[in-house]
Amino acid sequence: MSTIHRAIGIDLGTTNSVMAMMRGGEPKVILNSLAHPLTPSAVSIGRRNELLVGVAARNRAYDQNTILSIKRFMGLPYELAVEDQRRVSYEVGEGPGREVRIHFNSRTYSPTEISAIILYRMRQEAQERLGEHVGRAVITGPAYFNDAQVAATREAGDMAGFTVMRIVREPTAAALAFGLDRGVDADGGVDTASVLVYDLGGGTFDISIMMMMQGIFNVMGIEGDKHLGGDDFDYEIMKHLYQRAGSARDLASDPKARRALKLKAEEAKIQLSSVANVDVNVPAVAGVDIETELLREDFNRMIDPWIDRTVELMHQAMRETNIPADMVDHILLVGGSTLIPLVQEALRKEFGERKIKKNVDPMQCVALGAAI
Repeated sequence: MSTIHRAIGIDLGTTNSVMAMMRGGEPKVILNSLAHPLTPSAVSIGRRNELLVGVAARNRAYDQNTILSIKRFMGLPYELAVEDQRRVSYEVGEGPGREVRIHFNSRTYSPTEISAIILYRMRQEAQERLGEHVGRAVITGPAYFNDAQVAATREAGDMAGFTVMRIVREPTAAALAFGLDRGVDADGGVDTASVLVYDLGGGTFDISIMMMMQGIFNVMGIEGDKHLGGDDFDYEIMKHLYQRAGSARDLASDPKARRALKLKAEEAKIQLSSVANVDVNVPAVAGVDIETELLREDFNRMIDPWIDRTVELMHQAMRETNIPADMVDHILLVGGSTLIPLVQEALRKEFGERKIKKNVDPMQCVALGAAI
């Protein structure tokens, strides 16, 4: 008699990954070993040459043996990865068949192998949390992923020991989590509706416009920017803090200083979503202690050009699909950066308050939809 193993849904993100499962007919997020829903999509080598995955790896950011944002390289030939190569601290080279190879821990890996390490750790942690074998998964990928990128994601799941049941598009997964296929929170459950998914994560921005017809979603158009996200907002705060330190040293030349500033910048950004000002204290960055107050209005000025860019791409997607703002029925917020008040203010200006759905956590909705 064959054993049916537990199936889970996984949002394999550029910056963070999330896993979820069905329980009692409802999707539930599976917490990792740190009792947190988010696992940084990061791999590194520790001081004792041990393999680090998740938070421990992310805390070694800017080290040459720390792999971040590997999703950018999934399924891409080397010649299309040159721009992304400039944005990472680790070494990226060309392997057999023009594929991308990552130099890590004294050997080379494919992006698929690095993603498999992340997925394997998530599978282990799901099994420990649930107390049962986890053997099957639905994994998500962006709407813009081509066949090679989808195949690479599936292969990573296979390498991690999963039977990959399906690769589902992230906007479709989000729509499922928000219940639009079941008429939940859909103003009476209309059979046909237009849905705009505004996905602003840590490393990327995506706009997807879909038509829902009797519970089936069809992606009509996509737009986005692979180099726009919360990391850019962090960097704006980092530049501000470094200027306050009054140091002329190049930030890029001091990995320890960059790590400290990055963590404090991200912490301040998150706090400014709920408070108007925050005190930032960073000891001994480039030999100088930083103590300053950061106002939300100052943060808004720093990131305003980036938010304007997302609105511009949103307009472009609506033009290309011939679906103007007044014809969009639902706005779904995906990604932690959509919690920033300036982002929500920009969307209210475009669509009003009523259309914006907030009944599901934007950082968990893709994984929840994968579980469904």
